[in-house]
Parts: sequence; structure tokens; C-alpha cells
Amino acid sequence: MGYEEFIKGVGKAAEEFCEYSREGMARVIAHFDADGISSAAILARMLSKEGRMFKLSFVSQLNKKNLEIISRERHEIVMFADVGAGNISDIESMLKGKKVIILDHHICQKKDANATHVNPMLFGVEEKMSGSMICYLFASSICDMREMSGIALAGAAGDGYGEGKAYERIAEDAVSEGIVEKAENSYKFKNQDEGMKDIKSFATVLNACGRLNKGAIGAGACLGDKGMKEKAMECYDEYKAGIRKAKQWFEDNKDNNNIIKGINYLIINAKDKIPGNITGTLASIISKSDNCGYVLSMGRLDESTKISLRVSGNKDADLREIIREIIVKLGEGEFGGHKDAAGALIPISRESGFISIAKEVLEKKGMEEMVS
Repeated sequence: MGYEEFIKGVGKAAEEFCEYSREGMARVIAHFDADGISSAAILARMLSKEGRMFKLSFVSQLNKKNLEIISRERHEIVMFADVGAGNISDIESMLKGKKVIILDHHICQKKDANATHVNPMLFGVEEKMSGSMICYLFASSICDMREMSGIALAGAAGDGYGEGKAYERIAEDAVSEGIVEKAENSYKFKNQDEGMKDIKSFATVLNACGRLNKGAIGAGACLGDKGMKEKAMECYDEYKAGIRKAKQWFEDNKDNNNIIKGINYLIINAKDKIPGNITGTLASIISKSDNCGYVLSMGRLDESTKISLRVSGNKDADLREIIREIIVKLGEGEFGGHKDAAGALIPISRESGFISIAKEVLEKKGMEEMVS
């Protein structure tokens, strides 16, 4: 097992996809961050080249409600991009009879025998690989996708990835096609609009689109639509304004009971004062600017409460495992993410219960770290 076996697995998955009927419409569900939007755009371009119709949607977190809707749709092919690995059991039970392809890099719940699952973790690949990189390798096994190599790099930048065999292969495609050029420790686009000149700034713009529930605009920008690029920059400006308001709210409320300071942790319960789609950004900003240990940020999103967990200082902490422990003890909610950035979604009615358990779990973690 390893990288070469993973590449073979990608090729096998592509072969299986090519055997699927071209009739009907493929359903693509992607994560709403920069990596997910890049992944979706890559699949959209591939499906278009292959003459396949498709419908594209973005989710902040894949859950049973999403899957219930998908299960009632008539689409025979369902493709998950940058999501799905943590929902195998639900996908297996709720999407029976559909041809499912999961292109994801998150921690696998288990392997679904009924789905085509392309995930480097299943092959013991140690290098970090973004969803956009996986989608690019998959799509490139079906048709020539070099025109989207720069977008794959932008998606990787959105998740903080920038090395490894797969990354080098994609970067080589992007450079040879004249799409990007080396710029210090990263890459910049040769022909891109102001504000999107390098892959990191492009990823930031895509992330803004997703956080404002306008992932389709980000995907359009990835596909080169000039009008969508202009709208994407408008999203970026709006998103920046939202972040400024969130930071100001935090500063103004440091001393009230919506912000709980404990031993090596900080819990921010913004309720409806900060949109749930900004909680992760706020938690990241605070964790980088203030050595306060674990930062757990909460904000409301539709009829639920979105939770984001980050940490400053302790790089060995497994945030996904911490969130999992809290949700399991709560007995309700969904969780996901990575070791260094995790989140959850719970009913608004369970906020106080979640906070009580989170305080207990984070305080224990804080005490253990102080002793060690």
C-alpha cells in the first residue's frame, strides 16, 4: 500500500465511472470551502467535457438531512467531493441503488463496499492531499484536465497543503501549461484578475464565496467566467466586512457570559450575533493571535448551531477526536473535520448541554497538558 497503489485505485475508480450510463444527470455534492469549491469545479469541467449533465450543490456539513433529499432525487450517479468519508454508514443505508463515488481526504468512518471510494487514507498514503488534488487526479484519468491544474493547486492552498508527489505532479502540469509560475514558496497565476493573482489569494476568495452560501459563484470563477469572477470579489469584500464585525463583537463581549475562559480553553457562544459560517474563521483568528489554548466558537446557522474548534500552541492535539468525544457524550449532533481543524452541528436547543460537556472535556485536556 502507498502512493503508487493509490494512483492505481484512482485509475480503477475512473474506469468504473466511465462504464456508467451517460443518460440522466449526475449529482455532485461538495464541501463549501475553497477546497470543496475547487473540487466541484474540476468535476464540473470533466463532466462537461464528457457530455454528461450534472447538478451541483454545496454543503457546510454533510448530514442525514442532505442525504434524505438526495435519496429522493432521480439521479443515478452521486458524486461527493471533499465530503463523504465521515458519513459512510449513512450513505450506505440511505443511497442504496445509486452509483456513489466519494472523492475525499478526510478521516474514513469505514469503507463502503457499495461505493467507489477514492481516499488516500485507504491506501496508507502519508502525504497530505486535498480534495481538489484527488478530484484532479480522478478527472485526469478520464480526460485531459491540465487546464484545471491551477485550480487544483488553489484548492490545496485553501487547506494549507503544498507538498508531496501528487502536489508536485499537479504543479508540473500547471507550470508546463503556462497557468502558474513559481513565486517564493508558492505559485501565482499568470493570467488572473486582481485579487486572485496567487493560489492562496484565489483560495481566500473561494472560501468567502462558500461561507456566504454562494459556492456556485466560486465554481464559476474557477471555470473562468468573467462575470462570476467579479461577483466572487464582491463576495470577498462582503465576507471581510463580516469578519470585521465578528472580531468587533468578540472584543466588545470579552467580559460577559457569552465568552467562557477556562484552563487552557476559550468558548465563544455568539448565538445569533455571528453567522455560523464565520465561526471557523473567528476561531482561527483568535487561536493565532492569542495563546489561549483551545478555541471553541459557536454561531447559529439556519436552525442549527455551527461549532468550530481550533487550538493555539499544541500542534499534537487531535481536534476531530475532541469534538467527537463531546458529541458522543451529548448524544446528538454531527461532527467532522481534520486533526488541526474540526467542527460540529447541533440543534440550537442543545447549546447549553454542549457547552457543559465541552467545558468538562477541554478542562481535562488543559489539565493533562499542564501536567505533561
